[in-house]
Amino acid sequence: VLSSALAGARGAYGDEATSYVQTSWRLKAPAPVRDRAAFAPTRQTRTTPSKPAVKHNRGAGSYAKLKDLQAIPELAYKPTAKYTESTKAAVLDPLIRRANCLMVAGGFFGDEGKGKTVDAIAVHAAVKMVARINSGENAGHTVIGPTGTKYAFNLCPSGLLTPGKINAIGPECVMDPVSFMEKEVSQLLRDSVDYRERLFIGNVHIVCPHHKLLDLMNSWKAPNQSTIMGMAPVHASKAKRKGLRMDHLFNDVAEARRRLDADLFDYHACLKNLGITERDLHEKAKLNPKVQKHVLDFILAEDKAKYLFDLYDRYVVSNAQFPARADVSHMLRETVRTGGKVL
Repeated sequence: VLSSALAGARGAYGDEATSYVQTSWRLKAPAPVRDRAAFAPTRQTRTTPSKPAVKHNRGAGSYAKLKDLQAIPELAYKPTAKYTESTKAAVLDPLIRRANCLMVAGGFFGDEGKGKTVDAIAVHAAVKMVARINSGENAGHTVIGPTGTKYAFNLCPSGLLTPGKINAIGPECVMDPVSFMEKEVSQLLRDSVDYRERLFIGNVHIVCPHHKLLDLMNSWKAPNQSTIMGMAPVHASKAKRKGLRMDHLFNDVAEARRRLDADLFDYHACLKNLGITERDLHEKAKLNPKVQKHVLDFILAEDKAKYLFDLYDRYVVSNAQFPARADVSHMLRETVRTGGKVL
């Protein structure tokens, strides 16, 4: 800008104008900074003698004041009747008669007895269908079979061992098909439990290996604080509508690959943010007993999409032992429409 101004002034007004422009643009030297210490106000300091620490025994003093108080008569409770334990039928039958759809929900504490409650309701003759409607293998319940055998279920509904009941895993659940087959269905196969016409799978959201690895990386410095089941990452994919669902494995593989590539963005971004390689991740993961073999193999796979679709073809698509797929929402509606009750 200054060069243009000088050239324009020289052309229009000659050297006098040029001299004026040069003078007006000349920078002035900054004023000297004063010594701030000379202007700092003087401060008078005052020392306070330290006091010895005093220990207070407040608990003993409070008790001494309260121990001789008289009890309030209105608060004195005396039982006026003898209480007896009610039967399951007396408690549950009125609830079952009033509702077509019954839901057993926990209070976010865990181990509230949801499985026992479901088992008690499922045996009622009016209940035709038992469905699991959300979450995944992070939940767990122990079911006792007719012969006294214990079964550890995560996704399978608690009514699966109740004779004559249809069971379903709803479309809002999340499932790792490999874990589901190896941990849950394997128990049914071991004891020859017939589940083919009694257990149906909806269009569940798939928990992929990278979801479990994201769990591991998100707790990189404290891996024992996470279950490494991929619950938070898979629900994030579910909310973003970019993860895999069960129907993608059977219908449109090209669309499934596109969704998987988009879903892997967070996995690669997390590696970059931590400043680690997949080899580093593999070394860390193999030391954690919670990380399953198919998850470890996923890390080393060069073509991750091919690895996953081959894996799911073996465990799901081409596996005759995988439970039948169904429109679970339609099944629930039809059960209610025809007079049955769903749990």
